[in-house]
Amino acid sequence: MKKLLVVAPKAKFVKEIGIALKSGIVAEQTEQTVRVYYEGNTIGAANLVDYEDRLLVAAARLINKAPTTAYEVYPVKVFNELFDVFGEYDHEAKNLHVSEYGTFYQWVNGKVKGCECSNCDNKAGCKGERYAG
Repeated sequence: MKKLLVVAPKAKFVKEIGIALKSGIVAEQTEQTVRVYYEGNTIGAANLVDYEDRLLVAAARLINKAPTTAYEVYPVKVFNELFDVFGEYDHEAKNLHVSEYGTFYQWVNGKVKGCECSNCDNKAGCKGERYAG
């Protein structure tokens, strides 16, 4: 099974990208593009409270190319400018390998240093401008 990249938006792009903090975000790179799928549980589903559950759902969507609005496709260069890769996810084994613990901790706990979202207090977490109101 191919391992998926586990990513988070770089702090200065959290607002622009609009993916809710603490979302499970996975990516698969081809030669020219990167397909990004995510699950943020912005509706408060009881089965998506844990980060691992959100990551599992995002990975399943990507692997199955499931119809959803929770995905984006970026040219490789743009993806590299917008996102930090902090690990790999093996969907078959349900195993997350974290390579950048600082980025992982900030994203999963909703405390991204340098986030420019007006809704973010860096204490309780931010849902991004897209989910304001």
